[in-house]
Amino acid sequence: MSAQPPIPASRAEFRARLAEHRQAAAARIARDTRAHRMAQTTLRLTGADGRPLAGAAVAVEQVRGPIRFGANSFLLGGNGSPAADARWERLFADAFDLAVVPFFWKDVEPEPGRPRFAADSPARYRRPPIDAVLDFCARHDIEPKAHALVYHQFNPPWLPREQAACEAAYESWIARVGERYRGRIPSWDVVNEALLRYSWTSADEPMPRDWVRWGFTAARRHLPGARLILNEDTAAWMQRGYAHFAREMQPFSLLVENLLLKGVPIDEIGLQFHCFDYQERDLWRRASGAQDQERLLEPLQLLAVLDHYAGFGRPLHISEITVPCFGEDDDSLALQAEVAELLYRTWFSHPAVASIVWWNVVDGHAHGKEGELRGGLLTKDLREKPVYATLRRLIREEWRTRTAGVTDADGRLALDGFLGDYRVTVSHGGGRQTVAATLSAAAPGILPIACTGIPGVS
Repeated sequence: MSAQPPIPASRAEFRARLAEHRQAAAARIARDTRAHRMAQTTLRLTGADGRPLAGAAVAVEQVRGPIRFGANSFLLGGNGSPAADARWERLFADAFDLAVVPFFWKDVEPEPGRPRFAADSPARYRRPPIDAVLDFCARHDIEPKAHALVYHQFNPPWLPREQAACEAAYESWIARVGERYRGRIPSWDVVNEALLRYSWTSADEPMPRDWVRWGFTAARRHLPGARLILNEDTAAWMQRGYAHFAREMQPFSLLVENLLLKGVPIDEIGLQFHCFDYQERDLWRRASGAQDQERLLEPLQLLAVLDHYAGFGRPLHISEITVPCFGEDDDSLALQAEVAELLYRTWFSHPAVASIVWWNVVDGHAHGKEGELRGGLLTKDLREKPVYATLRRLIREEWRTRTAGVTDADGRLALDGFLGDYRVTVSHGGGRQTVAATLSAAAPGILPIACTGIPGVS
């Protein structure tokens, strides 16, 4: 066995190690980003008479990217004042187009028969009412994503322990959720952290029999047409205690394969990515290749894991991200942003990845001890951290296409851009019109743009 590189002993060594990993993966990331996230086509503009618009001034602006980027919405309305809540909303919407909606049964229905669905439901820390989150999403053209319908850690305390009664209660819960939100939320984390049930909770926690399969079957019954996701803990990337990914022998991989062979309706796969490192040296170890530590900061290793799970033929979601910050000084803040950028560039390049979700937006507001990690994008008083600016730059600027030009004699204008939805504004002969267009991976050589509001050439 070859000797493993030493664990970095300082931030300088850690940054040097990250630079090595970045360089090793640079060619693949650049190639795959170009191949899977961009396309070339030629816009061909015609006027109201169907004839080409020659010499038209065209401004092309992308309004939706090739994948979704988001965060959890758990602090919606919970920032201490109307002004702070308004700032949180603005900063969220300025960066993201996906919001995770909290469907933790324990908090949605703390008392049996009195669910907190309505927007005016009683306040609860980190658990805004479901309808309030959907209203927020509608105001800002953000897609909601539900999390997590069947989750052993958040069963309500009143859930019956007897098997049949437990299953009946769960059936009622999913049926009521489906009745109210069917068609309103496109994707659902149906089962969350199945592999952790026997790690963090008692094995006799009340759950339906064969609860993972049962949960997906019930969700499909009550949420027809929704995209159903199996979401798993960070251990899905690496079996703890090993430096190598076990591929088809990885516990989560075995679970996915088992469920799919049984015909369980899993549409998509979620992979959490929490670096719950309370000592900075522990984060450094993740870039070391040490045998006793998950190699979570090596892009080529991460891409190999994604390649494996992509083999199941399901879209993948990087579903919950925490990158800690080990101080409030400028260098600590910069390091968090550097790590996040390396990860986001890696994930964005992979064709199977459909969304990337940072977990907690604001420092100090996380589950339990996790708040100590300063893993937010904003400080406690809602100041933007460098990591927020970095992610916004990638999401809203670098990975969005904006261009302008003038059509040729045949009304044509070349477009080389990122996949997604566009707003095309055309000015010609005193007329002006904005038209929606979509650039897809299967983009035709010529993409027709009919400007029916602009008079034709006389």
